[in-house]
Amino acid sequence: MSKKSLSFFEYFNEKNISYDYSSGQIIMPCPFCEKKDRGTPLATFNIDDLNGEGICGSCNKKADLKELIKKMGFEDEILEIDSGFVVIGEKTTDSFVGDKFEQKPSTQNNSFKFQSISDILRKDYGETEWLVDKIIPIETVNIISGEPQNYKTWITMELAKCVASGKSFLDHFDVIQGAVLVIDEEDSERTVKKRFSSLGITEDSTLPLYYLNQAGFRTNDLSGMKIVVDFVKNNNIKLVVFDSLVRIHTGDENSAKDMSNVLRTLQEIVKCGATVILTHHHRKGAVGSTSSQNLRGSSDILAGVDMHMVTVFKKDENCIYLEQTKLRQDELTPPFKVLVKWTEENENKYISLSYAGNKDLKSVKEDSIKYEIFLIFSTSGNEEICFEYIKENLNDEFKDLEIRNVLKNMVSKKELTCKKGAHNKSLYSLPTNG
Repeated sequence: MSKKSLSFFEYFNEKNISYDYSSGQIIMPCPFCEKKDRGTPLATFNIDDLNGEGICGSCNKKADLKELIKKMGFEDEILEIDSGFVVIGEKTTDSFVGDKFEQKPSTQNNSFKFQSISDILRKDYGETEWLVDKIIPIETVNIISGEPQNYKTWITMELAKCVASGKSFLDHFDVIQGAVLVIDEEDSERTVKKRFSSLGITEDSTLPLYYLNQAGFRTNDLSGMKIVVDFVKNNNIKLVVFDSLVRIHTGDENSAKDMSNVLRTLQEIVKCGATVILTHHHRKGAVGSTSSQNLRGSSDILAGVDMHMVTVFKKDENCIYLEQTKLRQDELTPPFKVLVKWTEENENKYISLSYAGNKDLKSVKEDSIKYEIFLIFSTSGNEEICFEYIKENLNDEFKDLEIRNVLKNMVSKKELTCKKGAHNKSLYSLPTNG
């Protein structure tokens, strides 16, 4: 017996169980009632969309999802029910129409298919296809993250505009043209209108760019998820943007299980041929850092996506720095700069975002080390700190020489002070006023 975890939405659709949804309740024909019309139960059974417990409005039968599935004749063994998901041990593939249940041989392969490495190497998988060349692969789940006011949303809106129009992203990266859906649970329609107007999109635009704004979409809302999946299919959507991850689920952001369930549910959209982009926030105190370790929440978020990119806005340079920290399908694209240019015309403000060349990788890493060192001091009460303590509290990806060079540079710029302690050890601290 194999195990797999499915949302209620995925499970009901897989079993062809007819249902409706309203106010947190899954509504379906009651299999316990005797009253039927041409074989279909007349009464309805209402199931809580989180804990799977329900009651019939006619016969008053109370049952959880385990008992309900058993009554309907399915042979799946439900091992666990939690927050809108079921873990099942599947034996057969069944179909439910009215009160008729048909069992079919399981389509699941009960044996593993082992291959030699030569078998795999002989296969032609073709070249990786890119929605945005060398940045975002097609039919994947991706995250663009950063601190507030670091142009995450502007980048995703520019990306949506470019994919919908077929215009190169940032006037540099080729895209595959296609319809776009943006699900925005962050901003009001007024803000959305203002931003897209600033990007030069007018009210008579014919771009295949669709919006769902502050509709209360949640990944564990079976009805809402089904509506989105159907819209993606019916409109041949190639890109779905969610702004932001924290707004589209009711789970615990720090729970690996909850975040894994959210990302797995989003695969239903990917199966329709679309690419998914999520915006996400950084942990507090990670200002200016491009390290993937600063992604807020469970490490399963980063593990579960195909591409992760960080945005950092440098106000003094009027540039956004974009850096990939993960790309499953290829080598990382070198970090690059995006020039931000604001103009005014007839009292309207317009923004243009354009590629401004690669940023030296060494410089990016030095910036990350520097910001994390400042973070260490902010939590230490400005005590005198030795090199070993700093190294221990930095990410493992940084080498000793890289850290020492950054410390030396910070001391020369008087951003840190350094004095010799016991055994001639260097002790670092923030400079005091006066």
